[in-house]
Amino acid sequence: KASHHMNGQQVIEIHGNTATDTHYCRTVLLISMNGKDYFYDHYLRYEDQLVKTGGLWKIAVRDQYFVMSERREKI
Repeated sequence: KASHHMNGQQVIEIHGNTATDTHYCRTVLLISMNGKDYFYDHYLRYEDQLVKTGGLWKIAVRDQYFVMSERREKI
């Protein structure tokens, strides 16, 4: 039904035309299931490998890790 993403701390190390990026994100999803609404909170860590192409930084590889997930009923 709805989603919200909040980005947090980010650390980027640049090595010429490549870089590594570690950043944290909280995602909240509102989902209906069996006639009830639930919030799903996910706390994530992304580890990206970046490459500079044509003057723009792009994600070449992304690894995503769920640090913590929680579900609660919307009241």
